Amino acid sequence: GHQGAIRCLSYMQNKPLVSDLLISGSDDKMLIFWDISKPQSPVIFAKVMAHNLSVLAITYPSSRNYIISCSRDQTVKFWDTKKYEAIGEGIKKHKAAVTCITFFKYDMMFATGGLDKAIITYEANLEEGSYTPNFSVMRIISQAHDQPVFKLVASQIDQDLVLSLSLIHISEPTRLLSISYAVFCLKKK
Repeated sequence: GHQGAIRCLSYMQNKPLVSDLLISGSDDKMLIFWDISKPQSPVIFAKVMAHNLSVLAITYPSSRNYIISCSRDQTVKFWDTKKYEAIGEGIKKHKAAVTCITFFKYDMMFATGGLDKAIITYEANLEEGSYTPNFSVMRIISQAHDQPVFKLVASQIDQDLVLSLSLIHISEPTRLLSISYAVFCLKKK
């Protein structure tokens, strides 16, 4: 297993390769892909040196062709779930550790939050013949809070072809930003 504290886990069904895949990220900078179809005897499919510092969060789109990890090294990286290898160089837009990540808008967008108090949204550019989109930065909300952003949750409602998106980020509330979507703050206790 890991040589450091485990910081994140993500479970996915990855058929036809394996029925139950668990991905773990750790202070040892590694991602480990586990077959947990037999919980009494999990099998490691792959160990990947994922980042230069601790892996803090992992998520995947509904297509399950790839996962995204983020780290204390300020990067967001993409991983092929069939080859267990990096897709591209990753993205480094945060000025401090990237602590959380979430998908929204039918997996064509995702957002990250970090210790730099920023929230960054990314949009997919799907190239023909590719099953993995190329993401580009759509909007950087610097100083979204006076404190670091630790968790993002996205919800969406389609009504009359108008998409309404809410990003809920957990930190100290400071201001309500009015951009292409509503941002709500929850106060941590």
